[in-house]
Amino acid sequence: MNSKRIALMMVLIIVLLTVTNCAPEDGKNTPDNPAGFFWGIWHG
Repeated sequence: MNSKRIALMMVLIIVLLTVTNCAPEDGKNTPDNPAGFFWGIWHG
């Protein structure tokens, strides 16, 4: 593999991980039952 292909694969993996971390929650958190601190950091 050449270096451009490796760099492209790394960028795609980073983008994929970033997008999946921003996925919406499962809906169990409401204004009456807010998410905790670490849940907010994880999905920040």
